[in-house]
Amino acid sequence: MTTFWPLMNEARSPLYYRVSPGEYQKVKDEISRKGEHLIATFHSHQKTRSIPSYTDRFNHLDQTILMLILSLKVTPPELKGYFIEDGHSYIPYPIVMNSQ
Repeated sequence: MTTFWPLMNEARSPLYYRVSPGEYQKVKDEISRKGEHLIATFHSHQKTRSIPSYTDRFNHLDQTILMLILSLKVTPPELKGYFIEDGHSYIPYPIVMNSQ
């Protein structure tokens, strides 16, 4: 089963996204309680490419979880994945889209 767990943007900004550590942990605990596994966090970039910004890297709460970024700047939209290390660097992770 695949479940999508939306989280509130505590920054309340159209320019950047931030989830509180407490809210993130609460959702991780609920995912675990249901026997599911968190594999990625996801957000969109409205006006930039799918590359982690400084804010994305700094606010990423779990280095073991993949960060997915969907860029709506390009057509078709571009989805890329990254592992964030130490809040500064990032490693691209290949994403394969299956239309079936």
